[in-house]
Amino acid sequence: MASNRYVAKTYLVDGERQELARLCGQTGLSQSELIRRLIVGASLPSPQDRAGWESIKEILSVNADMARLGNLFKLALDEEQGASRTLKLGSIAGQIDEARAELKGLVTAIREVLQPMRTRPDDRKKGQ
Repeated sequence: MASNRYVAKTYLVDGERQELARLCGQTGLSQSELIRRLIVGASLPSPQDRAGWESIKEILSVNADMARLGNLFKLALDEEQGASRTLKLGSIAGQIDEARAELKGLVTAIREVLQPMRTRPDDRKKGQ
């Protein structure tokens, strides 16, 4: 299938190439995306925004690990055991759930800083 996209080719001297690489590293964009955004006048992501989104990804990864750990604890609770061990595992599973809720709160707080205009569907209904 034919594409309506065109390849733009350019030659850069060492300093220009290093500046392009620095901007790509700073913004997290590919060379093509960086150049395209500059041409169309679109904004470039700030280093703080990039760091914020990286933090969100790391927190969500920890959250997923904790969910897997919580599921293992729940499996252990389902096995026949002594009452004291069941209570202890139940307490640990509860602590894992609380920590996951705190992580979700952190992600929400960071996201609200990065995208202050972002609203949830429930918020839009309240404003009407």
